[in-house]
Amino acid sequence: METVYLDHAATSLPKAPGVAEAMRAALGLPSPGRGNARRGAESAALLTRCRGAVARLLGVGSPERVVFTAGGTDALNLALFGLLKPGDHAVVGVLEHTSVTRPLAALRARGVAVHPLDCTEDGFYRPEELESVLRDAPAPVKLVALSHGSNVAGTVQPVAELAAVCRARGALLLLDACQTAGHVPIDVDSWGVDLLATGGHKGLLGPPGVGVLTVGERAEPQLNPARLGGTGAGGGEAMPPDLPHRLEPGTPNLPGIAGLLAAVEWIEREGVDALHARSVERLSQLIDRLTALPGVGILGPPDASRRCGLVAVTLPGWEPTEAAAVLDASFGVECRAGLHCAPSAHAHFVTGGRGGAVRFSVGPFTTPAEVEAAADAVAALLA
Repeated sequence: METVYLDHAATSLPKAPGVAEAMRAALGLPSPGRGNARRGAESAALLTRCRGAVARLLGVGSPERVVFTAGGTDALNLALFGLLKPGDHAVVGVLEHTSVTRPLAALRARGVAVHPLDCTEDGFYRPEELESVLRDAPAPVKLVALSHGSNVAGTVQPVAELAAVCRARGALLLLDACQTAGHVPIDVDSWGVDLLATGGHKGLLGPPGVGVLTVGERAEPQLNPARLGGTGAGGGEAMPPDLPHRLEPGTPNLPGIAGLLAAVEWIEREGVDALHARSVERLSQLIDRLTALPGVGILGPPDASRRCGLVAVTLPGWEPTEAAAVLDASFGVECRAGLHCAPSAHAHFVTGGRGGAVRFSVGPFTTPAEVEAAADAVAALLA
């Protein structure tokens, strides 16, 4: 029985060509910024090269505004805890991942006011609704935290319009791009995004344990380091004042960054637009097959071009985790079931009380035959 992997929204498999080789080579290099040896300079050049590649991919004009983190969750924590203090007001969307909602819950306990932003029935945030929430808040809102692509509804949000509302109201926009970076076009600077967080192991096709936070000009003076320590740059008790060193204490994950560089350079060669078109094609095929099955319900819009490569469904007569277990054990189809670390999104779609949904997500190497095999397996399950 061959395995059909449709859980790319959790982590991409396989990784981009060259990732493993780049990581192995980096294990033979010393840490950058900790000495004057020739190979240390080689390590530093690798970091610089990766910053530049990520900046190009995400539309960030200044590579020093790309900060390396331990992953997407770490990047979101750096932004949230670095910006918000007691008395501040923030807005969070109802579709958000617990990597956003749990830090905000901790900050709420410290005195940060958090206001919800609802979405449409099929999972889109509306600029006019955001304008209303910002206008009616009892105090100026400092930060709006939204996902670019929902890991439950799959919806890709109108970021430029949402960012324009934030700027008009003086709020910063933190964009969670963990489900979109690498296979959905992103242009941080032209959209007006103040902070963007993403991990390296999903659409970026890199290794786990590495991510990035991009820091815009409006956010930089307000963002305090959430971690302190050595950087190899400067001395004294205070962190260096400049980016990226101010937010990068400790020894960098050089093998992870080397793997991320290899992955991002492969994406650049392939082209994000081409990868996005491939994702839409495979997802359209999957949605067409699944929605033709009796009783199957999909969360989010039926149009794959408005999605980020995933579709979550309810299957009549099956509890989601049980269905996923049988799909794996009997048909070799690997997918993801449950609440997907986004209970408020499932509350919105009224699927929380039913155990969530079964989520299928495609990647750049997913074939039409694999999509057909997965749909055939679901049909057999329902029969």
